[in-house]
Amino acid sequence: MTNDLKFGENNGFGRVAARWPWPENSELLDVAPFTWSLDGGGRGLIDAVIACRPSGVLVEIGSFMGGAARAWLQTFPELRCICVDPWGDNLVQYVHNLTNVDWAVQSYGVEQLQTHARALGEHGPMAVVRNNLREFRDRCVLVQAGVPEVFEMLGECQLRPDIVFLDALKRQDEFIGTHESFPDAIVTGDDWSWRSPTGELPVREYAAMVAKQRKARIYASRATFVISELRHGLVLDDKHLFSTDA
Repeated sequence: MTNDLKFGENNGFGRVAARWPWPENSELLDVAPFTWSLDGGGRGLIDAVIACRPSGVLVEIGSFMGGAARAWLQTFPELRCICVDPWGDNLVQYVHNLTNVDWAVQSYGVEQLQTHARALGEHGPMAVVRNNLREFRDRCVLVQAGVPEVFEMLGECQLRPDIVFLDALKRQDEFIGTHESFPDAIVTGDDWSWRSPTGELPVREYAAMVAKQRKARIYASRATFVISELRHGLVLDDKHLFSTDA
């Protein structure tokens, strides 16, 4: 296998790229690349963070179909992304089930959902995501893994990302693992307003826990949050300030 990534193995990103290389052929002739993410809003906050680190390394934990990474890589031509997701069979079933969910049909249309479900069923999630992101293979690595094992795997590569975006299972171990594994990274994520079946807001609780440890402020807009430490020098609109432990 070859790897077109232009960053050498003498850095964390290069070591990750060498461990998880792209296959020789990642193109699906019968599937056009598409940008699709389940976005609850507020992603402008993430754009503002990336704008402060436009040539940095962003780790996305929970990448779904690669839609968010695709949008970031298109907008920021020097950004490097490491997309992490198990990309298992449960994702195929999840997208298939969306064709019967009112909010999904209203947001994306049943025809589009059926098209994506068919592609996943025929080719599998990993092949579809590779196809979606193949034009960025020189700046993007796909790591098929879950939490918490991925933290040890990336740590073995001595990776020190600038930004970590959490959009996975909304579990405490994701936040603890990110905080402990990447102490210098800017921690951001999705699902700020997601409620558990019992009505709780777990993402807010876990983000506040990390913010307290780091003496940081939390900025939030709709579904998106950013844990902002003074040392990071982020330029964010105070209208999004949610709390501060600084």
